Amino acid sequence: GSGFNGPYGVAVQADGKILVVDTNNSAIKRMNADGSGIVTLGSGFSLPIGVAVQADGKILVANFGSNAYK
Repeated sequence: GSGFNGPYGVAVQADGKILVVDTNNSAIKRMNADGSGIVTLGSGFSLPIGVAVQADGKILVANFGSNAYK
């Protein structure tokens, strides 16, 4: 995929879609395994650096700038 500015953390959802922490754009993006179909799932974070997917499909974001998980 392209259009990222400081990609940092990566996780893969059960359906094979890839989550990417776009740190310098303060966003979490998702794309297909081939890099197509990039969409922004959330924005307005403060230096997001990590992402994980729980077994129930919920997405967790490590938000470094606010010392929090969202």
